[in-house]
Amino acid sequence: MTVFIPSLLVPEVYHPIKRERNFTADLLDSILETNFYKSVELGDGFDEKERKRILAVTERNGIDVTQWLTFLLEENNLDVASLDTVLRKRNSKNNQKKLALSC
Repeated sequence: MTVFIPSLLVPEVYHPIKRERNFTADLLDSILETNFYKSVELGDGFDEKERKRILAVTERNGIDVTQWLTFLLEENNLDVASLDTVLRKRNSKNNQKKLALSC
């Protein structure tokens, strides 16, 4: 039997305001208490305080979190599949740094 898990793709649904300071943490605080969503998909651009708030609210509500770096990759022309070895390695290291910031 297939089970669908309700998930909110924040950067798509709230694209125009997705990077406003504290927007994502405030949004998750307000909607996760309803117990509808079981998963959220986030973008990039959170400072340490907001990351901690996101972690707290998702852990408190047992929510799975997926982070997408699509917008970050596109905006910075980062191509991890580049045939240019130097460019690919530089982009890979940049992505690792950005991903580490999200944890």
